[in-house]
Amino acid sequence: MADFSIELTLNGPEDKKKTYRRSFVPFRLLKEAVKIQKLAGQLGEEMSFDEETVDNLADFVVAFYGDQFTREELLNSAELSEVMGVFNQIVSRIGNPNPNPPPAA
Repeated sequence: MADFSIELTLNGPEDKKKTYRRSFVPFRLLKEAVKIQKLAGQLGEEMSFDEETVDNLADFVVAFYGDQFTREELLNSAELSEVMGVFNQIVSRIGNPNPNPPPAA
């Protein structure tokens, strides 16, 4: 399987930044990804958010990075587009878990 990494940078006080990386998507996140997609509408369509969806998305991203930061830290320190990019990368990876299958023998 090809190497890949999904990164997220949190902005701290005094412009200090911390970057988190994860190189695999735990299978347990599949259920949560499906739940978030149902709450927010189908990807590719305009997504509508309410507080519950935002909280679920934040919890999903926190869980993906192994609870290395809290929901509040994510909400206060992450760039919106980067969080959505992380979610989209995870969903893409779930939809195509082996983008480079081994050649047939």
